[in-house]
Amino acid sequence: MSAKCEQCFGKGFHTTQQTCPDCKGTGSKNLILGVGSSNQKNDCKTCKGKGKLFNREQCDTCEGTGKMQNCLVCGNSLEQEGEMLCNACLDNPIIIELSQPLDQKYLDGKRALAAKVIKIDNRGVLLDLGAGFKGTFAPNKQMNPYISQILPIRLLRPISPKDRSGSPIKVNPIELPKFKTVKKHLPVDTMTIEEISQQVGNVGELTCQIVDVFQIPNGPTIYTIIDENGKSIQGTAYTDNNRDPYPKINRKTVAKLIGRFRYYNEQPRIQIYQLEKANAEEALNFMDSLANMNQKNASTLSDNSFIVSHNIYEELKSKFVDAAKKIRSAVLRGQNIILRYHSPSVDGTLGAYAIDFAIRKFMKTHGAKKEEYRRIIRKLPHRSSVLEISDVSRDLSFALDEGGNNTNLPLYVLIDFGSSNESVPALELCNAYGIESIVIDHNLAGSKIEETATTIINPSLKNSISEITSGMISTELANFVAMENEINKNISHLSSVSYYSNKFKSEIGDAYDKISAENGFNPSLISDIKFSIEYVNFGLRFFDGGEVTRNILHLSGPSLRSEQLVNTISPVAKNKFEESLNQIKDNVSEKELKNGDAIFEIDLDKYSQRMNYPSSYDLLFEFHTITASENPKPIFTLGIADSYISLISSREGFSYSEFAKSLEKADKKSGINCTNSHNSISVLFYPGHQEAVLKSIKKLLEKL
Repeated sequence: MSAKCEQCFGKGFHTTQQTCPDCKGTGSKNLILGVGSSNQKNDCKTCKGKGKLFNREQCDTCEGTGKMQNCLVCGNSLEQEGEMLCNACLDNPIIIELSQPLDQKYLDGKRALAAKVIKIDNRGVLLDLGAGFKGTFAPNKQMNPYISQILPIRLLRPISPKDRSGSPIKVNPIELPKFKTVKKHLPVDTMTIEEISQQVGNVGELTCQIVDVFQIPNGPTIYTIIDENGKSIQGTAYTDNNRDPYPKINRKTVAKLIGRFRYYNEQPRIQIYQLEKANAEEALNFMDSLANMNQKNASTLSDNSFIVSHNIYEELKSKFVDAAKKIRSAVLRGQNIILRYHSPSVDGTLGAYAIDFAIRKFMKTHGAKKEEYRRIIRKLPHRSSVLEISDVSRDLSFALDEGGNNTNLPLYVLIDFGSSNESVPALELCNAYGIESIVIDHNLAGSKIEETATTIINPSLKNSISEITSGMISTELANFVAMENEINKNISHLSSVSYYSNKFKSEIGDAYDKISAENGFNPSLISDIKFSIEYVNFGLRFFDGGEVTRNILHLSGPSLRSEQLVNTISPVAKNKFEESLNQIKDNVSEKELKNGDAIFEIDLDKYSQRMNYPSSYDLLFEFHTITASENPKPIFTLGIADSYISLISSREGFSYSEFAKSLEKADKKSGINCTNSHNSISVLFYPGHQEAVLKSIKKLLEKL
C-alpha cells in the first residue's frame, strides 16, 4: 500500500483557480473576443493573459509533506511512517455514515465517510453522503462503481451545513477491501409521541409500530405510526427520486424512529430523519406495552370495567387483564390464535365467537384487512371435555409445516373445557414448545391446572362453583380484548343465551338479561337463538359455522338476515327437542333411595339418538329441570351410557366436587374419571364396569 497522500496525490498542496478580478476572465486590458490577445502588450498583467488565477493551498491531510500523517479512515496519528491506516483500522475499519440530526464534527474532513452511489454518467459519479449532502468524483479506469454501492470516501476540504444547497462536494474514494459503517448523529432523547409533540422543533427517538404506509405520487412517503401508549401521528420521509426511502419497513413493523416535530397544513407531523427495524427484544417489549393500552383514551386494561359487576369478576380481574393482554399482543405481532371450544356445547360456541368478534374489532383498529382475519384466528370445535396430547401434536404439526418456528407458534385459547387434570399432559406439551395457553372455563379446575396453563380464568379458583358460565366469562374477556371499541352492546346478549342454555336462576344472569332487553334482545329471541345455534352446531361437528353462526348469534346486531335464519331454524330445533324429550319421559325409571330421595334413571343408549340432535346431556338436563320443579323433595337424575354416567342433583348443598372425590376413592378398579361443573357431573369409566359404578353411585347417594 503506497504511503503517498491520497488527498493531494503526494504533491503536498491543492491547486485552486478563480476568475481574474481585473480582466474578468478575458486575459486582456481591452475588450476583445476570446481569451488573451495576439498582442502581448494588451495582456492582463495580473493573470498574464490567462484569464484565471491559480493558487496553491497546503494539503491539510499530510501538512504539505505529500505523505500520510494521519489514518485515512479514523484521522488518528499513524503509528508507523509510510502507512495509510492505523493498526485499529487495518483490522476493523469503521466508516462514518452521516445521519440527522447532524453532528457537525464529522464534517471536518479528517474521517472517512460512507457514501451511496446514486448516479453514474460521463460527468462522474454522484453520491449521497447522507444528512442531505451530495458528493461527486471522477472514477479512474480501475474503478467499476455501481448504483446503490456503498463507498468509503474522504472530503477534500471541511464542509458546513450550507454546502447541502450548493453543487455536489468533491470527494476522493478510498480503496478498502472490507469495512463496516456506523450511523452517527447528535445524541437525542427517547420520547413518546405526546412528549415530542409538546413543542415544534423537538427532535427525539421513538419506538413505534407502523400502522400504515402511503406513497404520495411524485412526493414523500407518509407513515402512520403508533407508540406504546396508543398515541398515533403521521411521519413524512423524503427522497430525491420520490420512492419509498425505507422499502424494508412495512405495516406492523416495530421500528426505531428519529425525527423532528413540526406542522404541515396545520396538521401535526414528524419529519423522519431515520427509520429502522427494532431488534427482537425491543419489538416484543413494545408489543406487550401497546397491548395493555387503550388507544382512544390512553387508559390501561386494568382501568377497564366489566359489563356486569360481580365480586368473582373483581377477584379474577388480574386474570382477565393478563389473558386480554396476551391475545392483543398476539394480534400485534401477527401470531396465530387458536380458539378451541367445547362443541356442540352452546356455552363453548358463544365464548369462542365473542372472543373472535373482539379480536376482529381489535385487528380492524390496527388497519387489518378482512383476508387477514382467517390467517390470525382459527376456531376449532372440540368434542371432548379434555385437551388431548394428540390435539396439540396435530396443531403443532400444522403450525410448523406452514413455516412456523419456535418464535412464532400459536397462542392457545381453550373455552368451556380444559380445566381438569386430564388436560395437564397436553398443556405441558404446549409448555415444552413455549406455547402460551389461556383456559376459560366454569367447570371445576383440577389441582394441577393453574400451575400448568399460562392463564386460567375459572370461578372455582376462588372456591366458587357459582352461577357464572363460560359464555359469560368469555363475553367479559372479549370486552377487555376490544376495549377501544365499546362492543358490550354487540355481545352482551351472548351472556343471556348462555344463561338460558344453562337453565338456572341467578342475579348475574338477570342482570345480563336486562342489558340484552335494552339492546333489543327479548327472552323469546334469546330462546330462539339458543335453539338455532344448538341445532346448527350439532350438525357442524368438527367445523365452525363461520358467517352463518355469526348471523345466528346476531353479532352484527338485529338484522333481517339474522331474523330469517332464527325464524327458520328454531321451530325445527324445538320440534326435534320436544320429540326426543318425550322419549325420555316415557322411558324413565323412578326409584326411591333409602334416605327418601328420588332417583330417576334413563338409559341413554336406548332412548336418545347419540349421533343426532339434540345431545343426550341437553335432554337429561331439561328433564331434570322439569321434574325437579314438580317434586318437593330432592331428586337425582342419572343418564346411563355404556362408558359414562351423568348425574344431576336438586339436593340443596350437594357438592359435585366432594361427591367426585368420594366416588373415585370408593371404586378404584373401574378407571373412574369425573368432570364436573356447578350443576352436573359426568363419571367416565371402562365400559365393562357400568354395573359396579352405578352401584357405587347409589350407595354414596343413600348416605346423604
